[in-house]
Amino acid sequence: MKNQRNNRQNVSMKWNRRGWAMVLLLLFNYTLFAGIANAEQSTKASETKTVYLTFDDGPSKNTSEVLDILAKEKIKATFFVLGQQAESYPDLVKRIVQEGHQLGNHSYNHAYKPLYTDFREFWRQIIKTENVLNQIVGQRPALLRAPGGTYGNFDASYFEHLGQAEFIIHDWDVDSGDSKRSNVPAAEIIKGVKSGPLKSHITVLMHDGTGHSESVKALPTIIQYYKNNGYQFAALTSEVKPVQFRLAQKSKWVKAALSPEEADRMMMQDAASWPDASLSEVMNRSLPLFVRFGSATWQLNTGEYQMIRDQFYVSLRTMTSRMGGEIQWDGKQQTVILKVGDMQAEMNMIKHVAIVKRPGEENMEVSLDYVMKDGGTQLNLRDLMDIMNVKVLSYIDDGQKREVTVE
Repeated sequence: MKNQRNNRQNVSMKWNRRGWAMVLLLLFNYTLFAGIANAEQSTKASETKTVYLTFDDGPSKNTSEVLDILAKEKIKATFFVLGQQAESYPDLVKRIVQEGHQLGNHSYNHAYKPLYTDFREFWRQIIKTENVLNQIVGQRPALLRAPGGTYGNFDASYFEHLGQAEFIIHDWDVDSGDSKRSNVPAAEIIKGVKSGPLKSHITVLMHDGTGHSESVKALPTIIQYYKNNGYQFAALTSEVKPVQFRLAQKSKWVKAALSPEEADRMMMQDAASWPDASLSEVMNRSLPLFVRFGSATWQLNTGEYQMIRDQFYVSLRTMTSRMGGEIQWDGKQQTVILKVGDMQAEMNMIKHVAIVKRPGEENMEVSLDYVMKDGGTQLNLRDLMDIMNVKVLSYIDDGQKREVTVE
């Protein structure tokens, strides 16, 4: 918080009634105009629009030109680098950091099939890239971008495993289109950016890897475009809420089986080798989840819930049983009927929506976010609480206890 200085002066004067009236009038006008000015400043602050320029697949010879442009424009950006490229261009990695930009992890070699058919290989590449960057600049970036983005490539387990290891996964709002094919011309890249949404915060996908010289040519015009629209520029940080694509109903890849226990052992083994990390950074998956509602406490054990992107997903059947309710499955209509007390919810799993019915009340519609695991449905806990018409007040997840309080 900024320190505010209050200057106080003691003035002894004799005032007549008219003099006091003038003082009061001046004070009123000052307070009024100060309030208006403060309100305008508050409004301007809330309207601050930010663009996060991100560059994937580097570093390469193009990165040097990108950094020159960013330096000239006095703006910061984020570079999701490949470990393989970082090894080839260590001086550019150092320059990225020295000039105040943010580093992110983009795997080691960007090879889709091995990365997305077995999480073991994805994890191996992420850790290998971390080690490369640690050797060059002493950093192990928490920011991570999946090659090709998460949609259709990640399943729930990828989000869960990486979340356990405290990686922050970033997709994007605006795709410049500079990687649709080889040598996409600058004019087309600019058009791709301008066709994107103008939201208050935008993450833009671009590339600075080999073969993206046209992206470099397009960059000054893209920067000016956002400046003309009132945007400021910043690098991503761990405090910025990440853009993440919704989870696809079906992965593009057939993935090798990996048990939670094996994943834990694999991640803990790597964490133990980090000089600046402890085993507690890899969260203990065996902890039960307690949901507290007044005097009632519902406990969910391992396998009855999971965490994806900082959200709890609970077994619908188990949680319904804990609450004293029942569910019925209509396979033909792909609908689940959930009944708890006098409440009934018709959950359309295809449309991801529930129609909630209570006696004497209008029907209520609730959006559903769920995943399938071991043939069962795990529903976002907040969505289930919305169906029950209760609010999530708080949750604790400190590595020793997992607890959600609702009312």
